[in-house]
Amino acid sequence: MKYNYKINLASQSQRRIDFLNQLKLQFNHFSVDIDETQKENELPLNYLRRIVNKKKEEALKIYHSDTTIALQDDNIILVADTIVVLGNTILQKPRNKEEAKSFLTTLSNRWHNVITGYAISNGNNINQYKFITTEVLFKKLSQNEIDFYLSDDEYIGKAGAYAIQGLGAFMIKKFVGSYSNVVGLPIMEVFSDLQELGIIEI
Repeated sequence: MKYNYKINLASQSQRRIDFLNQLKLQFNHFSVDIDETQKENELPLNYLRRIVNKKKEEALKIYHSDTTIALQDDNIILVADTIVVLGNTILQKPRNKEEAKSFLTTLSNRWHNVITGYAISNGNNINQYKFITTEVLFKKLSQNEIDFYLSDDEYIGKAGAYAIQGLGAFMIKKFVGSYSNVVGLPIMEVFSDLQELGIIEI
């Protein structure tokens, strides 16, 4: 694999780090810290667009100013954010077990969307934005099944209060679209973009 740009993942998500490793990519990673609070009456896609843009802007500040990361002109940054959406409601990371129970009860026997927005940018001639949606259907969950899932700590820190790649798989009846997108990064789309933008060559 030939690299025309150095890849820098601006994320602390272990799942996204693992995906890039799975693709056998060489990359650096660092975290960005922004306020991800949803504004009043802010629609899901507007929220996601704003958060991805804020992550990109913060990453580019580090790109241009943080000499400890040693980013130069031949570098690109990759940022992403994933939301779970039911109707026009974003199901964020649950604040406690009761809220997680409420989320799972609401998702039971219903379709919802998992949307990842990502940006690939060098702050100059490369500025790629995409939003990838996967539709997910939960099985009809009994209260015992919900309690069983919540007896594990997997729901903590997970948007929508579940992880499709773990114990939460038993709750998924079907999905339409990218599996990895539900986990946190649509790897087919990202890998294709890295090639189409001339960042890597195979």
